[in-house]
Amino acid sequence: MTALPDEETAKSMIRLINYKNVIMDSKNCTVMLKEKGMRIGFGGIGKGYAAEKAKALLKKEGVAGGIVNASGDLATWDFVRTILHGQLALPIQTTLICLSHIF
Repeated sequence: MTALPDEETAKSMIRLINYKNVIMDSKNCTVMLKEKGMRIGFGGIGKGYAAEKAKALLKKEGVAGGIVNASGDLATWDFVRTILHGQLALPIQTTLICLSHIF
């Protein structure tokens, strides 16, 4: 997509946005979409998964705490304790953290 759709197209596509139209069959390991034209985007799922995998690897390698930012999908561990004790191993953009919301 290189441009936003016009208003009529956008309104006609709203019917395709409904998680209830996703049919999961765990027995056959399949996923079906009820409406023609429906799509599933895995960008958010993939980024979250990758961030969690990176977090697991860093923890395994002994990084005491930090934040993995995968384009807005954050995976964190022990970062308050680590920041307060000056042990942070990963660079952090301070605009991403508001400590007043952690406590």
